[in-house]
Amino acid sequence: MANEEYVDILGVLPESDMEQNRGWTTILSGEESRRPQSLNKVAITTVEVDLKSEEDFNRFFEIIKESDRRLSEIPDKEVMYEWVKVRRKGLSIRFGVAWYDQQFFNARKDAYLSNEHSSMFKEFHITSDDLKITHTQL
Repeated sequence: MANEEYVDILGVLPESDMEQNRGWTTILSGEESRRPQSLNKVAITTVEVDLKSEEDFNRFFEIIKESDRRLSEIPDKEVMYEWVKVRRKGLSIRFGVAWYDQQFFNARKDAYLSNEHSSMFKEFHITSDDLKITHTQL
């Protein structure tokens, strides 16, 4: 059992040496560093995207950092969703969304398909078709 490899498909386990050796680096922590584990998650969404340039990465990172700042100001008792650790390997980005309210999840899980998100994606030269998204109900 000691040699068994665990795959963190939800992106929620603590960062390991194995992850670092694979070249993934955490560039932004999220709910796992600021929300109590007692909050009831109802779903996790994982996202992976390959960007085309360092400039596109910088645009993406500025947007997600600002969003993360705003989410961090929401009190625990009012939070509906929260970013999960953002990781980078070259121009590939992995992150997640922790959802704390079932109705909100049902209503917003496909927000990435909205015109607002499409407009934002243009800033770093991607479309919703470039995103690899997995929703997992807990």
